[in-house]
Amino acid sequence: MTSEEFENRFETGDISESLDFIEWLGEIKTLALLNATSPICIKKRRKGKSPRSSMNL
Repeated sequence: MTSEEFENRFETGDISESLDFIEWLGEIKTLALLNATSPICIKKRRKGKSPRSSMNL
C-alpha cells in the first residue's frame, strides 16, 4: 500500500489506530512539512508549482 493510500484509509477510519500506523502518519506529515519548507520547494512555489506534487510517497 502506498503512503497516499494509507493516509486516505487511515483518515477515513478504514484502518484502525495502532502505534505503527500513527507513527507512519506522523512520518507522512513530517515529510510534507519538510518538503513544503525546503529551498527546492520554495523555488517551485515561486514558479507556481505545488510542493505536494513533487512528493514521492
